[in-house]
Amino acid sequence: MKPTGERFREMALAFGDGRYQAPTPPTTALVLDDVAPDGTPLGGTRADSAPGGRFAAAWLAIAEQDGRGPQVVLRSRLGDPALLAARGITTCVDVPNDTASATVSVAHPATMP
Repeated sequence: MKPTGERFREMALAFGDGRYQAPTPPTTALVLDDVAPDGTPLGGTRADSAPGGRFAAAWLAIAEQDGRGPQVVLRSRLGDPALLAARGITTCVDVPNDTASATVSVAHPATMP
């Protein structure tokens, strides 16, 4: 058997016999603003989440501090305690106001010579 096949067999055995323990999810969640305070949908959420965006920068800062990234919860779902409890979220953190965004330019292969 090839090394990759052997490793796959080992993993299948480990997952199948109950030895594998999935890591517990982080209890901290970073709030993604998908709605304004009055509940109207916000635009720009996708750009804010992309590399260089404020949300992405805040997520990376928490990941660096805690050693793993936080969960993400939409602002529109903060009023659902059952959802938060089911996901094990005990702390919700807003993106700090002083978090800066940076323009990141990535060339698409189709546009390259």
